[in-house]
Amino acid sequence: MEIPGNLIEKLRGQAPLSEKMKRLTNEQLEVIYDQKWFKLFVPHEFDGLNLSLPDGLMLEESLAKIDGSLGWTVTLCSGATMFIGYLDQDISKELFHDRTVCFGGSGRASGKAEIIQDGYLISGKWQYATGASHNTVFTANCELLEDNKTLLNEAGTPVIKSFIFLTQEVELAQDWEAMGLKATSSDTFSVKELKVKKDRAFEINSQCTTLDNLIYRVPFKQFAETTLAVNTLGMTLRFLELCDESLTKKQTTVNNQSQTSTETHKVLLLNAKRELFELKKNFYAEVNKSWLQLEATNSIQEDLLEIISITSRNLVKNSLKWVSQLYPYCGMSAARPSEEINRVWRNIFTATQHSIFL
Repeated sequence: MEIPGNLIEKLRGQAPLSEKMKRLTNEQLEVIYDQKWFKLFVPHEFDGLNLSLPDGLMLEESLAKIDGSLGWTVTLCSGATMFIGYLDQDISKELFHDRTVCFGGSGRASGKAEIIQDGYLISGKWQYATGASHNTVFTANCELLEDNKTLLNEAGTPVIKSFIFLTQEVELAQDWEAMGLKATSSDTFSVKELKVKKDRAFEINSQCTTLDNLIYRVPFKQFAETTLAVNTLGMTLRFLELCDESLTKKQTTVNNQSQTSTETHKVLLLNAKRELFELKKNFYAEVNKSWLQLEATNSIQEDLLEIISITSRNLVKNSLKWVSQLYPYCGMSAARPSEEINRVWRNIFTATQHSIFL
């Protein structure tokens, strides 16, 4: 799915303002709603795009290349909205009636859900809910309690369930202060002794799907790894473009001493482009192979899932390597927070602090 040039220009042009606002602008959100980008993996019957994993990843890469905060927000929110495949479908019909529906939340089990007669009594606080300023639904993981005692599974660890909350049920704390991805409004949300019915609980497991679409058969670990990896890739490819522009400008003003530095920069940039092209090609080949296997057998073999995990991590690792090596050659513009190359650099290194890559 190719993004039209006029939309790229519009979305990227809004990026400096969105960073100052610490959230996506209304103009950016309107484009997202019109294009249904918060519903990449939502079925057509719920007004979604119903994309395959390979197609969704390519679109997410393109969005991250336009702007890191934009790509990250769409990726994390569409990843949460993908939970429609595990929800009670009567609730889904109600939630997805809203054109601006947007899920966001946290994967950490930092809440407690006490089992009561007609549902659950929940209290907790969850950090880093991407898109908090415009989310209509929040998702959260909780440890289950019964008679005030933590329930344990067969392995002796706490039983975890996922829940959905509506915007009016949560309290937000605007505390996202990272150096990059500033416009993602990845804030903290909390609830205190909130009563919810049983149908607000769900389990992110391919054995617990409530819709038949293939995307919900992809193990969430690999889904998360691949979607975050293409965000780093997209931002890195934009960094290389800006790096190239910096080199071109330098070539018109360099003296003999700095000519050597510029030539080194050129060689590094060429090597970076070549290696990332090969890594990208290999990454998408493995993802496509897994999707074809899923279509044929309704599952993905464990060895292929492991390859996808390794390939995703290699993509992130090598993207960071090249950005780190090239940054010192980019001049003072790369050190000014107001410059796009600096914003891209900050976004990349903030994104790679996600716990999935640690």
